[in-house]
Amino acid sequence: MELSWGRRRGLATACGLLRDGSDRRFGFYLLGAVFGLCVLASFGLRAYAAHSSDCLPNVNLLDDHGRPFSPASLHGKVVLVSFVHTTCPDMCDLLVDKFAELARKLGPKLGSQVVLLSVSNDPETDKPAEMLEMARKHHADMRGWVFATGSKQAVEEFLRCYGLGIKRDADGEPEHIMQVFLVGPDGREVRQYWGVAEKTQKIVDDINRLLAHRRAKADNASARP
Repeated sequence: MELSWGRRRGLATACGLLRDGSDRRFGFYLLGAVFGLCVLASFGLRAYAAHSSDCLPNVNLLDDHGRPFSPASLHGKVVLVSFVHTTCPDMCDLLVDKFAELARKLGPKLGSQVVLLSVSNDPETDKPAEMLEMARKHHADMRGWVFATGSKQAVEEFLRCYGLGIKRDADGEPEHIMQVFLVGPDGREVRQYWGVAEKTQKIVDDINRLLAHRRAKADNASARP
């Protein structure tokens, strides 16, 4: 989603206040206002429509250690997908911090039932080493959290599954992708969130509902004669 200059400036100011702790309450208010404007601007558009295509395609990406990685390998698990870039000084850091909080709340479900997937939307800059540095900087729990990048063509192919693409602003900087995507075990998108503005517990509750639905479906199947 493209941000106007004014919204980018407001977002940067809010992120700075949250990061340095100088006025966290005002930072949260300002962040909420910026996201509110974005929601109003996008209401009714594609950003709110779940995509019916497979959102875990067989695309040749690389994980944070440079090993081949395909999102298709995550079928059968609940996946939470975000797009970040390592040169981002504000919102991406907050988004990765939110994923770190989610990882803590998920506990043993992380890796065994749920995977967090952070993919670079600036693959020309972000190589596996940069993604690994980002993961280590935020003390990411790598048991069930993948930081991925790849060729520009491969990343664009993956982004298209979510109705997105690689875009840059007038200064040549990567545009922020503010949406976070919840994907079910069948690879279908279930829900979208507005990144750092969403409450962590709300996302955890949605994940737990998905897992409970999957268990109930499996129990019903096994109970059939």
